[in-house]
Amino acid sequence: MSRTAALISTHFLWGEPPSAVLGGVTTYCHGLLDLLRDLEYQVTIIFPGFKCSETKYCGHRALSLPVGRHNRYTVLLGLPWKFQKALRRTLTGDEVAILTHIDVAYPYVPPRSIYVQHGITWDGAPADPRLQRSWLRRLLRRFEIASSARRNYRATDRSLRTVCVDTAYISAYRQYCATRRRPLESENEKLRFIPNFGDPAPPERIHSKIGQMVAGRSRILFARRFESYRGVELQIAAARSLAAEFPACEWIFAGSGPLLAQVEDACRTIPNARLLRADPKAMLRLHDEADIAVIPSVYSEGTSFSCIEAMCAGCVPVVTDVGGLANLVLPDFNGCIVRPTEADLSGALRALIKNAEFRRRAAANAYAIASGAFSRDAWSRRWQEVIREMEAHAPAKLR
Repeated sequence: MSRTAALISTHFLWGEPPSAVLGGVTTYCHGLLDLLRDLEYQVTIIFPGFKCSETKYCGHRALSLPVGRHNRYTVLLGLPWKFQKALRRTLTGDEVAILTHIDVAYPYVPPRSIYVQHGITWDGAPADPRLQRSWLRRLLRRFEIASSARRNYRATDRSLRTVCVDTAYISAYRQYCATRRRPLESENEKLRFIPNFGDPAPPERIHSKIGQMVAGRSRILFARRFESYRGVELQIAAARSLAAEFPACEWIFAGSGPLLAQVEDACRTIPNARLLRADPKAMLRLHDEADIAVIPSVYSEGTSFSCIEAMCAGCVPVVTDVGGLANLVLPDFNGCIVRPTEADLSGALRALIKNAEFRRRAAANAYAIASGAFSRDAWSRRWQEVIREMEAHAPAKLR
């Protein structure tokens, strides 16, 4: 009897014919598809659409299910019941169901399910001044935060396993269990820490790159979506304050997003600043050419793909003390951890640019850690253990 799996996501495929959505969840889903193919699973990809339709994606069956009426308020309560009912009718209970986003993991969780928790999203608020003036908006924001946390905790409660990309959610879930006086022994059985992955560059390329690092000259890369919570405004401010002090440095902004116009304006006024729009493969080449990568997240961050890709390419990561970034970077060993403020970010970048010896040492350490702990092979081995645990659970009838 062939083994079957269902990969269910709202942030992977969209449209007819289906095309991949640019982002970290898509990278994660492609990694899972490769792993399940190697394990000889027959995979069905399930994603939301406007109607029921079936096609192929990367050799796998791709099934879109209708979502019906969908807006930001229905998201607070999970995907609409129309999608939930269609999902119940589609699944048989025999498959291993991998839920790659909270939107498909609540309120209904299939049997033999693995919920992938990509990091805490309720640890900050949008930079919207209207929230400070309106008590109703503040109240709605508090409800949104509480609802997001509750949905994640309930998804973990109802799934057989929850794969966490960082330890911040594990700590939060244990606190949630403690406040409800649950035995931690049984709850700990659900949780598995599997950080994200990257593909390390060849060692000879890294050795050559590190040998060319000199004081006062550096290529600093920000390769992320241009959004406030990703810290693009912090990076712009740091580049403005340091560009005149270090005229031999290059400031690269690669990506797109809501704050694209602000980045374009900054690149016109900051010396040696460039804006690039690149696909995922081109992003990897940009990391190869940079020697400092900045991941200045303000909130809502897991074990960032951008940070791991930078480490795999021999870049020194400069990150904030947010979410799962501290699972990747050891202060002053393989990078720098700062508070999400302009002063701290500028200070760390100034020290790195001036001190080439520390930069070379941190880049070598970052590459060694990424090659050993955050490689695709290590990630696949950890996921195989979880899937084997699921195989031990007998198929169940859908509730």
